[in-house]
Amino acid sequence: MKLIRALKEKNRLAGEVNQLFTVLSRENSREEKSTSKVDAEKIYKDWLDKKQKLSALKASIAKANVDIYEKISQMEELKSEITSLDMLDTKDGTFQESLGYRGDKVLEKVYKAYITNEKRDALKIVIQEKINKLQDEIDEYNIGKDVILE
Repeated sequence: MKLIRALKEKNRLAGEVNQLFTVLSRENSREEKSTSKVDAEKIYKDWLDKKQKLSALKASIAKANVDIYEKISQMEELKSEITSLDMLDTKDGTFQESLGYRGDKVLEKVYKAYITNEKRDALKIVIQEKINKLQDEIDEYNIGKDVILE
């Protein structure tokens, strides 16, 4: 199986695992008088089976990704960098802030940001271009790489 197909299968299995657990969570404990239309024991066994298959597939994918792992790691860090920049307070300039319980006092404060909104936007464009380049390289690798399923 090609790596790109294995990744799609991993996502499908992960969705099935989540769906089975959602049903198990909903049906696990019921009022004794109420009847369930699902077999909770079967759902539980199916959930465990799918989790085992997912785990094995993830291990096979990890082995297949050894040669490209550095690029995957770089891309994850760049995505994390964008997330961090998005959370950064970029307040810059003069602002009036209300004080007190009712906000009846106003204080003028001047802020200076090292990374302004404009600088953050520019940084994010550069970072996203790096992510796109890495993603293209990873996609090319995934198309041609075989996964050995164990």
